[in-house]
Amino acid sequence: MGVSLETAAALVLPYVTVPNILGLALVLVGAAVYVIRRDARVLARQAVAAAYRNALKAAEQLQEEGIRWLLSDEGASYRKAVVNRAYDLLPTTIGPVPVGVVVRTLITRERFAQMVEAAFCEALEVARRIDIDGDGA
Repeated sequence: MGVSLETAAALVLPYVTVPNILGLALVLVGAAVYVIRRDARVLARQAVAAAYRNALKAAEQLQEEGIRWLLSDEGASYRKAVVNRAYDLLPTTIGPVPVGVVVRTLITRERFAQMVEAAFCEALEVARRIDIDGDGA
């Protein structure tokens, strides 16, 4: 007791008109565009999340490598060069206050380097403590 092909055609053919076919095609194309755009947004979010995760891992690795480098002999030489350059670049005055003159008169280049190195070591220790506390250890 199936429906014959002629009966099915007789039921459907009156509705198969160019405007109906175009309308159906538009609906199908719209649905396809919606699905593609939705999937593209999902894929874009997933790509951004993956890039962010990889960036965090790379930043952590670079941070560890950077600290190792700073603690190396090469890093110590670099820090010394930066300190010497900073000492040379102290401004003569800040407004009417002769800051550079006072600092250079009271603090030698060597003492300035020691002070900056001590501040570096303190900052490194604070960073280590924060990292240890952050790990829950």
